[in-house]
Amino acid sequence: MAINKRIKRKEGDILLIKLSNNYFCYGRVLANLLFAFYNLNTSQPLLDIDQIIEKMFYLKFG
Repeated sequence: MAINKRIKRKEGDILLIKLSNNYFCYGRVLANLLFAFYNLNTSQPLLDIDQIIEKMFYLKFG
């Protein structure tokens, strides 16, 4: 039997999102259930958080 576990995200968490074109984009959890996405797409997952957060936000929504 499969058990679905929800990931509890908290403010400040960085998101790595695989896109359908095999690229990756990055986001951040903000306060009050808001999310922001960085102006950054890569062909390989970028694991250096400093390189991610130095980019400007492209989009915010909640």
